[in-house]
Amino acid sequence: MGRLFHDLLPPETRRILAAFYTNPIAADILAGLSIQRWYDKVIDPACGSGTLLVASYKVKEKKKGCHSQKVHRKFVEKDITGLDLMPFAAHLTAVNLSSQSIKTTTEKLRVGIMDSLSLSKKLYKKETCKISSFTKEVQSTFNSFNPRQVSLYKYSTSYSSGAVTADGKKYAQFKIKRRSFDACIANPPFSDREKMPDSYLSVLRSYNTLTEICGSQVNLWGYFFALCEYLVKNGGYIGFVIPINIFRGKATEKIREHLIKNYTIEYIIKAGKNVAFSENARFRDILLIARKKEPHDWDKVRFVILNENLHELTFRDAENIVKYIKGETFTAGKDLDVIDYDYKLIKDNNDNLMPLFGLSNTLSGNVLGEFQSIIKKKIGHILRKLKRTEIKEGFHASPAGISQMAFITNKFGNNRLKHAFLVLKDDKKDFTYFYIKNWPEKVFKTKKDDLRPALRTITDINRFDITETMDYIISKEFEGWRNVLKLSKFKKKDRFTYKIIKDKMKNKWTNMVTARRFRPNSKNTSLFAFYSDKKFVAPHTFKYILMEGTDAKINTLCLNSVLGIINLLLLREQTTEAYTDIMESDLILFDVVNTELLTEEQILQLLELYDELKQYEFPSLIDQFEKECEERVKLDTKFLEILGLKRELIGELLPRVYRCITKELKTN
Repeated sequence: MGRLFHDLLPPETRRILAAFYTNPIAADILAGLSIQRWYDKVIDPACGSGTLLVASYKVKEKKKGCHSQKVHRKFVEKDITGLDLMPFAAHLTAVNLSSQSIKTTTEKLRVGIMDSLSLSKKLYKKETCKISSFTKEVQSTFNSFNPRQVSLYKYSTSYSSGAVTADGKKYAQFKIKRRSFDACIANPPFSDREKMPDSYLSVLRSYNTLTEICGSQVNLWGYFFALCEYLVKNGGYIGFVIPINIFRGKATEKIREHLIKNYTIEYIIKAGKNVAFSENARFRDILLIARKKEPHDWDKVRFVILNENLHELTFRDAENIVKYIKGETFTAGKDLDVIDYDYKLIKDNNDNLMPLFGLSNTLSGNVLGEFQSIIKKKIGHILRKLKRTEIKEGFHASPAGISQMAFITNKFGNNRLKHAFLVLKDDKKDFTYFYIKNWPEKVFKTKKDDLRPALRTITDINRFDITETMDYIISKEFEGWRNVLKLSKFKKKDRFTYKIIKDKMKNKWTNMVTARRFRPNSKNTSLFAFYSDKKFVAPHTFKYILMEGTDAKINTLCLNSVLGIINLLLLREQTTEAYTDIMESDLILFDVVNTELLTEEQILQLLELYDELKQYEFPSLIDQFEKECEERVKLDTKFLEILGLKRELIGELLPRVYRCITKELKTN
């Protein structure tokens, strides 16, 4: 039924709310770990079609040990509460819960239509909130999610709320009491703030008590997480499907701190073979189960990687997995990777927990963790973090069509042309010749003086020194440019001039960049950081690193070395599209070399290493580590040795580290 609900949602509605169907096996595991007793009171503030509430019902029924009409009525009329903004979803929840006992007639259900987040205001002021009966025509509200983005606000703040039943009849209201639930279980919408209507963003800003807990930068799921403060009693449990990115980054910092300080995290479950527990979700997610009580340093957090295909598991499998995770049986009968972390370790790494929870297996975590500990102990004194003042946005290629009019792509690799528009044909002393990719017969030319060095994409860039392998950016009109404009995606063609591009280029020059949005596991990705003796322009798919000369060269080596690639794996934002997105908040956690603390001999040796390797053509990152290629081993061995590690230790560590990096690149 949940999948039916998801498929029936209009695309625009689905896009705004990021509403995704919870896999039923995941729902059973989450409910099994979140609900402790048969009489627990459970709420789902984003209930969708009721998948999680039905799973909760079944867990309660199992713990009760019997099924009767009396028990059914208690569960659906007193114990289980579901709320959702979508009328259709709330009605499906009502049907779903009622159908757990077909023969039983229920007088009422605790299922309501409302913006659950508004409870924060109501329960802040009063001990109890009444959910009145719902009498309006609910289905019409599907039209609220339209491009005008107006009625989500109206819908969430007007009459469109109330209690519902399976047959849509009017029944008595029910009450929600502050901090009265034993468990809050939810797969809240992951909606990106940037995709939400401005009107609803205003609504979110009005939820001051939630913003104090989750901050104002987190996406919609964070507000539902914060809402638990008003729903769950002390000692109660929360069980959430949430993005794994709760463990990293500035946007989630406040809600992460709140979680770690006010809850004792008991279990974190990550899918090993599926990209997420939510069907068709864009972000990699986890199951997080925590108890609402202040943690102690000696408490344990059990991290589980479920190395099974969710679609091939049965409900009996889910039950056995829950028992094994809770320590009630010696085997789950399935492939689980389990490790227990001390809570102190969680607290100490609050700024970024991805090294603990972001990897595909616990062995990788142990090996890479040990390697980083050795690095910190042996050469940590000459490393530092990147500074915010050293990081800058690239040339912003918007609106659509700007990039097409600006960049000429050098075709030294065929894969570079996939998203190219203008392609370099020939370079002469005074002129450069180029063509539109899909119109190669027509050749355009421009003066060399009207071009500037650029780097449009990292695809097929297999050298970290790009001084001699650059793209171009056009700074002035050329003969035939209006024909190019006609075929570009730039909409307001009568308003385009190259002054727009020239203005965007101001203060957008650099000698060094790192890739921002890319695929590390692509066969066309060889390196992460790039340097040129000539200043150049790069689009916002890169981050400018404001270093020059010796600093830039040494740290181009560092960021491409095994140290940089491990940071890349541990600190990146994870999506289900295999893309990595390295934001400024991630880069400031990257290690670089503090060249001021190096000896003159070390600086000279590192610059010699740079010159030795700058002409090397590196294979793909995966091949570098999987095949332990000569270029990779030479870079890492000499770089680490110059910084102070013994060659014997390096030779012992690198093969194990390479195997783990290979596995992580292939898995993610």
